[in-house]
Amino acid sequence: MNANGVYLFIINPKAGAGKGLRIDVAISIIAKNHNVNFEIIFTEYAGHAFEIAKNADSKKYKVLIAVGGDGTINEVGRGLINKSLPMAIVPMGSGNGLARYSKIPLSAIKAIKNSFTGKQVAMDVIKINTHFSFNVSGVGFDSAVAHQFQHLYTRGFWGYFKLIVKLMFQFKPIEVNIDLSANDVSKNIKDRVFILAIANSNQFGNNAIIAPAADTTDGKFNLVLVKPFSVFKMPYYAFMMFTNRFDKIKAVINIEAAQCSIRTVTNEWHIDGEPVVFDNTVEVKILPLAIQLIVPQ
Repeated sequence: MNANGVYLFIINPKAGAGKGLRIDVAISIIAKNHNVNFEIIFTEYAGHAFEIAKNADSKKYKVLIAVGGDGTINEVGRGLINKSLPMAIVPMGSGNGLARYSKIPLSAIKAIKNSFTGKQVAMDVIKINTHFSFNVSGVGFDSAVAHQFQHLYTRGFWGYFKLIVKLMFQFKPIEVNIDLSANDVSKNIKDRVFILAIANSNQFGNNAIIAPAADTTDGKFNLVLVKPFSVFKMPYYAFMMFTNRFDKIKAVINIEAAQCSIRTVTNEWHIDGEPVVFDNTVEVKILPLAIQLIVPQ
């Protein structure tokens, strides 16, 4: 890490229902209290955070801080893959899954302080076709939610919750075909699923823990197959998810892998909660310890 470098805050001004626009004052006060040099850049369009991170000079900057939701974190992270320049997070999203998993404070003030005082650790990244996932991605019910959530006028936890309830009665399970390979041994899985999650960390966000055993440093991702179930069991499934016992459900299959190929009947996927469209076969592989993250001491 550049011992005397500048802390660069990359802020999504739309994050936190517009709170991103007002956080610069807090950053200035806290940075001065810690006697550090800092710069602030507000993103202006989709992909801007990625461009800033990709072109950031590691000789000038000490840490790049992503201020926003999962989309902003993903963009900054993509620009820092396989670089020595670390990323810190000031979470201002709807779920903040990676921040929660990494024990990064959800308070903006405390998260800013953590950017200056935290420690640097290496973290795996999942490559899905040409995209990169730092938290949880996948296909099925959660991707259907992601594709509709982007069109909601009222976002946040309750908007998300209402959409989930609505889609519970509409969503139809999908067929998946998964080719796994490890040590020259191949395995094929064909099944109908409600969710197929590809997990780096353990949760979607809001402590909805889909993969309790997931570890961002083990050189593997967790494939979580949730088989179809009655809508009347949804409260039970939600209870098990929010109490960190989702892997105890018999209809949930967890597989650790370093790479796989997936074919589905739908092209609607999500990457860290952001909707994407994939055609044909989706190739998944782990990039071990490909990014540096600032977490609490």
